[in-house]
Amino acid sequence: MLAGLTNICKTYLLQVVSPENCLQLRVFAQLYRLDEILQKVDETIAGNFVDVLNRDEIKTLDVDTLTAILSSKKHKVCTIFNVIFVSLKSLQNIVIEFLLLLKNSIVPSPRVNKQQTFVYMRILKCF
Repeated sequence: MLAGLTNICKTYLLQVVSPENCLQLRVFAQLYRLDEILQKVDETIAGNFVDVLNRDEIKTLDVDTLTAILSSKKHKVCTIFNVIFVSLKSLQNIVIEFLLLLKNSIVPSPRVNKQQTFVYMRILKCF
């Protein structure tokens, strides 16, 4: 009975994939490892790439999901997107490592002015 319900849901989701809901469905399909839905979603993204990139939901995706979308060979978009997002991901890791180093090794000294101390304390709150 559960398998039948699962198939009904999967069939329905495959029918309703659109440029408007493909990003949310992609997250859902990844979360529950629904490969057939993920494939359909990626095809929809590839076929409507510019429209999907202009949707507000694109801003809510994590870096790995966004990189996967932009790295797809299914759409014919300049590979500059791939370079940018791989670079951003690497830069993000470097910045996090740097901030952790700061957090663990630098303490504001009396020579640091109030503004610098404020900025330092804001950085620490991120962790």
